[in-house]
Amino acid sequence: MGDMGDGGRAGQVRDDPVMGYVADAFLGSLAEVVSAATGLTFAALEGGVHRVGEGMVGAMGLYGGNRGILLISAEEADLRLLSSRMTGTPPGDVTDADMGDTLCEIVNMTAGGAKLRLSGEEDAFTLSMPFIITGQAMDVSFKGRAGVVAGRLGDGEASLSLRVMFH
Repeated sequence: MGDMGDGGRAGQVRDDPVMGYVADAFLGSLAEVVSAATGLTFAALEGGVHRVGEGMVGAMGLYGGNRGILLISAEEADLRLLSSRMTGTPPGDVTDADMGDTLCEIVNMTAGGAKLRLSGEEDAFTLSMPFIITGQAMDVSFKGRAGVVAGRLGDGEASLSLRVMFH
């Protein structure tokens, strides 16, 4: 995967080469996963991570040198399209369970791809099982000081927001 550019990164990451490397690993992995699974070509979008109006957040705990959590969020319409593309199910027939499965799979493959990209680094991590959070007007915050990697990827048809918060 080529350079994701600063448009996909959180502001505080731009001046930190280590966190920039981590950002590129996660954002690059997410773009590759979406391309392989759906045929869509996601690229960094300006404006950063968006608050989910009505949709889902997929999450996974990261353990090891850096403890943290991976969060990938999407609006319902975007998840419906991605799930349809991944399964071949017509968009109108995609269920909430299908969308949850799709997001969990995207989270799992993204984390695995980032782990592979970061293998050999001192900050290697192990993964938990992915899980889903649903609701309206969701925003995620992290209490205390945390390293944050964030970005939003899309292609005009759908988008996903990614955040990794390290403690």
